[in-house]
Amino acid sequence: MPSYEYRCRSCGPLERVHAMGAAPTTEPCPGCDGHARRAFSPPRLNRVSREVSAARECAAESSERPRVTRRDTDPRPDPAPARPELVKLVGKQAAQRLRQAPHPADPGR
Repeated sequence: MPSYEYRCRSCGPLERVHAMGAAPTTEPCPGCDGHARRAFSPPRLNRVSREVSAARECAAESSERPRVTRRDTDPRPDPAPARPELVKLVGKQAAQRLRQAPHPADPGR
């Protein structure tokens, strides 16, 4: 059930719990037996769990400035890996260079 805040002129603020929509506009003050008027206050959002609070904060940050998770420096696709037997013969770097080199029978490349 929601808690409602009331303010007494002589004693100050007090809280009462009522069913939603059933809170009266005045409440008897326990300190001075006067009438405390209902005050409108923001909802108690600090009573949520840490996980919910962290998720709200993360959502607020990402809406303003989204995080870049990966930036491609080279838009070209990675070359196909060299064949293992070629790597054994000439080494990994030489095999990659051979793989990227144009084929002699393909002059348009």
